[in-house]
Amino acid sequence: MRNSLIRMFIKCGLIMEARMVFDELPVRDIISWNVIAAGYADYGLEKQVLYCKEQMQVEGISPDSASFVCFLKACFGVESLTRGGELHGDNAKEGFEKDPFVGTINVSQ
Repeated sequence: MRNSLIRMFIKCGLIMEARMVFDELPVRDIISWNVIAAGYADYGLEKQVLYCKEQMQVEGISPDSASFVCFLKACFGVESLTRGGELHGDNAKEGFEKDPFVGTINVSQ
């Protein structure tokens, strides 16, 4: 239910409010992380998306294909070839290198 509230705030452009709800979650799972990271990505907040990636690792949350789409989109936004290369390696390590969802990301949206 709280993930839906986060998503609603994001769709209304209320990113700070979305983050406050996210921060109050007693347990953050992959869905929670993907919702907030996608929201940041949608608003061009690339550094926050990459910060989400780092925090997911700290909390022991393994990214899924939706996570990698957000991360890659953020790298294109900040024009970071180095970071993009790192994510490509992470992508392969996690087994998403042949995932059609990750492989067909359209970063121009």
